[in-house]
Amino acid sequence: MDTTATKFPVIPGKETPTTEERPPEEVDEEPLWLRRTKLVIFVAVCIELGMILVVMPWTPFWTDNSLVLAFPALRWVVRGNFIRGLVSGVGLIDVWMGIWEAAKYKEPKRAPGATIKRT
Repeated sequence: MDTTATKFPVIPGKETPTTEERPPEEVDEEPLWLRRTKLVIFVAVCIELGMILVVMPWTPFWTDNSLVLAFPALRWVVRGNFIRGLVSGVGLIDVWMGIWEAAKYKEPKRAPGATIKRT
């Protein structure tokens, strides 16, 4: 009995596709060096931006810049500890996102017998 046919939904009046009729699986053709470079840049940006968001709300720059001084109502909002804590929390999440992406990175598996193309 062919068990591969049970993986596809059964539509009344229509046969299930056979192995030859299935679309080919997509293969990630992205070079390994590009994947690693993207990861390093993403992690660096996440950690740097996260650290800025953690520290910035607690500095004088947060309440004494030209934008906040021009709008007194905005100054009242950004001086609140809830908003400062909220922005710092977003920064911590951003740092965690960068660390998580770096920790869960795995090299793609190569097919058996595959050779590395060197140009």
